[in-house]
Amino acid sequence: MRNVLTLAAATIVTLLLVVMPVASQAPQAEKSQAGQAEKSLSGTLTKVDAQKKVITVKGPGNQPEMNFTYDDKTQITGGEKTVQGLSAKSGATVKVTYREQGVDRIASRIDVSDAKK
Repeated sequence: MRNVLTLAAATIVTLLLVVMPVASQAPQAEKSQAGQAEKSLSGTLTKVDAQKKVITVKGPGNQPEMNFTYDDKTQITGGEKTVQGLSAKSGATVKVTYREQGVDRIASRIDVSDAKK
């Protein structure tokens, strides 16, 4: 009986040693994929910093302003076809599609509507 309990305990410990590392890696894989998932924010364009390649958008309601970095791959739709052209579009309604990379928000697409009247 004692040998059976010892064998059972050894089997459980072995399974835990094999299963636990594999199970602990699964959430990291999901997290890295979730970090690449695209999100979107609609709001008002408040600032464009062409030197730093950052736009600032004020979300609806009491949401704080959010900064988004952009690059040459960022797609622009609407009246302006370039991010630099947005400098004169302060107050325009925009929808930014972005992904989070660490603490940065990287814009992949910016849809521009006319400025609010």
